[in-house]
Amino acid sequence: MADAGRKLLASELEGLLVEFNKQLEISNKVVRLAVCGGVVMVLSGSRERTSDIDGLFKSGGEDLANEIHDTAVKFELDDGWLNTEVNDIFSLLNVPESEFEPFRKYSNLEVIRVSDKIMLSMKVCAARERADRPDLPGKNDLPDTVTLLRRMKLLTFNEVMKVLNEVREITMRNTRIGKVYTVEYDARNIEFLKKALKQAKKSADKI
Repeated sequence: MADAGRKLLASELEGLLVEFNKQLEISNKVVRLAVCGGVVMVLSGSRERTSDIDGLFKSGGEDLANEIHDTAVKFELDDGWLNTEVNDIFSLLNVPESEFEPFRKYSNLEVIRVSDKIMLSMKVCAARERADRPDLPGKNDLPDTVTLLRRMKLLTFNEVMKVLNEVREITMRNTRIGKVYTVEYDARNIEFLKKALKQAKKSADKI
């Protein structure tokens, strides 16, 4: 298997999804996969690479270990190329259907992505700044947040907090029984957001 630190280009991500669909065809399984994070940023042209595909099976996700493994073997990756532990930070289970958008469609695999405002909230919730440690997860959170702010044309603190509070209300209303996720923003998150806003404004001024 390849080094766990390998970063995947857009072409490789597309290839993984195509191969995963082929494996699903062989097994005669149909899957709906919701994705977020780096795969969305890379396949939308906002970032060059990511380490895996963060996602959650919305349907048909039972007993897929063989299909995931066979896809990994094809690309010389470990089975972690598909990371379903993303819910440790922000539960996709709490995101209503209205906040997902079509992303990729294959014969046996439908891929949907979270909206930009959900992505923005996820990034601010994580608030990881690790520019000095590129070997650790989260090093792209700040530049990704800057990209999202610019894409959404949010350049003031009040505008952003209005969106983040809206996401908080959406996810709290949609919380599933069993595991409750509450989106909260403390001083660390606010400081992270202010830094991202400063960079977003600076880059917008250069255009």
